[in-house]
Amino acid sequence: MTVTRSSAPLAVGGTASRPTRWDPFLMALSTVVLTSVWRIQDLFPILGTIQLPTLAAVATLALFVIDRDPRRKLNRLNHPVVKLAVAIFALTFLSVPGGVYPGFSLSFILKDFSKTFVLLIMVAAGLRDRQDIERLMSVTLFGAVVYALIVITRIPVGADGRLGDLYYYDANDLGMLLVMTIPVVVFFMRSSMRPLIRMIAAAALLILMVALVKSGSRGGFLGFVAVAGFMLWRYRAISKKLRLSAVGVMLVLLLAFGSDRYWTMMSTMLHPSQDYNFSGNAESGRMEIWKRGMGYMMSHPLTGVGANAFPAAEGMISPLAARQQMGIGLKWSAAHNSFVEIGAELGVTGLVLFVVMLIKAGRALATRRRDPPKGGVTSPGEAMAQTLAASLVGFCVAGFFLSQGYSSYLYTLLGMIAAPARLEGAAAAGAAVAASARGSGAHWRAGVPRFGPTR
Repeated sequence: MTVTRSSAPLAVGGTASRPTRWDPFLMALSTVVLTSVWRIQDLFPILGTIQLPTLAAVATLALFVIDRDPRRKLNRLNHPVVKLAVAIFALTFLSVPGGVYPGFSLSFILKDFSKTFVLLIMVAAGLRDRQDIERLMSVTLFGAVVYALIVITRIPVGADGRLGDLYYYDANDLGMLLVMTIPVVVFFMRSSMRPLIRMIAAAALLILMVALVKSGSRGGFLGFVAVAGFMLWRYRAISKKLRLSAVGVMLVLLLAFGSDRYWTMMSTMLHPSQDYNFSGNAESGRMEIWKRGMGYMMSHPLTGVGANAFPAAEGMISPLAARQQMGIGLKWSAAHNSFVEIGAELGVTGLVLFVVMLIKAGRALATRRRDPPKGGVTSPGEAMAQTLAASLVGFCVAGFFLSQGYSSYLYTLLGMIAAPARLEGAAAAGAAVAASARGSGAHWRAGVPRFGPTR
């Protein structure tokens, strides 16, 4: 997807930079996002055969190291979100010695979560300006459309009314990823975008909504409701008329493609006490799993039962584990809640760090969407902040019902949130040096890549 041109050049080190374009690093990073978040190597096995995920990751790191662009530096990567992510990453290692399955936890960290963490760092440190962030947003949208198209054309809806046997993700995971991407679609539907881009975005919205309905995910439905509500009341990057129209179109698509079986599944949320997930109804229900998860956190408050070891805790230390010795089977269940997952696996310490990280991310975006539109037009940067905020809302709601505490999409999103603060700091420092060299003593802030309008 093509994106709009950057509105202003960026000044770093007192020198105005050239308008940015796609470059090898950004293309390699985009490939990492497509392989990590949207699993294109699973959709097209030939890409896995040639080891595309590994090649893209190695290329991204190598290109970052040799890049001479002053905007791509680690020295100003001091955003609170990044610091908290570093603390969580360190805590995963600390959770290994006292965990219930140390070898499994360490393997997960080295083979999986370390890649996710490095992805966050590369996104936060490697994006040169707002236009690069917009480009990466277009890549996430492209990946979502490709994944959704293949799923809805290849995977039949099962007897339970939802997609089954998906690529890598299950139907609930897919629902979360889709609701996190819907705000990005709306971003590219703004009136300031070229007509062709808006038409492509409209087609993408149709595809994502069909996939969301076919997923049959109740958590995805709740996430959609939250995102739609946020867009109506807080997404001021577009006019109220367009907001109402966008949400109205999504509701029409939901009604048009939702079968009777789909709405029957969604209606069960109106009667929670009759659902197996409700407290006391079933030991495999979410409420009972969450209770056990909180128990793991209380019994291992500092470092938890070990990264990615919640299922192992279910089978090894849960109140139900002893019955296995009598030949009674027990499902080693996932946490089905990102917050319970982090709390149980990384302890109270990890849960606090995780929640604070999300709050800091939300506040960073809120400070950049306080200014009302001037003349009915919101700056692209402010629109971007509101878009990322809506995606974060989608994660917090849909992720409450899923084990996605280490989600690659979440960490990519956090990287995009942290990047502008680093760029602002670099631009301000460069401007101050330039002003001092001229002997003006003035505070010159030309071209600062803020989310919101530059004052």
